[in-house]
Amino acid sequence: MEEELYPAGVKGYGVFTKKELVKLCQRNPWLKRGGEGFEPGGLFGVEGELDYTYTFLRYSDVEKLKKFFTVGNWAIRQGVIYKNLCFINQVNGGDEWWTIKKFDDGRLLAFESVTWRRIIEDGEFEDEITKYLNATYEQCRNLSFWRNMSVNKPNYRIESSKWFKALRGSNYFTRCYLVSQ
Repeated sequence: MEEELYPAGVKGYGVFTKKELVKLCQRNPWLKRGGEGFEPGGLFGVEGELDYTYTFLRYSDVEKLKKFFTVGNWAIRQGVIYKNLCFINQVNGGDEWWTIKKFDDGRLLAFESVTWRRIIEDGEFEDEITKYLNATYEQCRNLSFWRNMSVNKPNYRIESSKWFKALRGSNYFTRCYLVSQ
C-alpha cells in the first residue's frame, strides 16, 4: 500500500470554535482580513482574501501531526489542531506557525511563533508538544516552560526566545499577540 503524502486530518475544531479562532486571527497582522499582503497592491491583493480562507484540520495522533508539519509548503491561514493547541501558518508556503492554547477555563492565549521543521529534524518534536500541552497559562504567557527544554541546538532556541520576548515588550506585539490577560 502506498504511503500518504501527508495524513488526512479530520475537518473540525476540537475544543475550539472556528468563530473564536478567526476572531483571534484578526489581532495578527499577517492573518487578519485585509492584513499584511491582503491590502490593495499587497502580495496577495484584495482578491487573495478569497483564495486564502481560514481552514483547519484536527489530528488526535502526534505522529500524524508531525508528518503534517514535515510535508511543509502550507498556505497562509492553514491551521491544524491537536488537543487544546492550534497552530496557524503565518507565511504562505512556509513553516511559521502562530501557536494558540485553549485552557480549561476557556481562555485562549497566542503565545508563540514556531518553525517546526528544524525541531523535527533535531528529534525534539514530541517533547516540544508535550511541554506546550503541560504548560500553564503563566508559563505560556512568560515563555518560562522553555527553561526545561532539552534541545539539541540551544542557541537557536535561545535566540528565538529572546526575539519573541522582545516583541512581547513592544506595543505592536501586545496588540497582536496577547489576547487574554
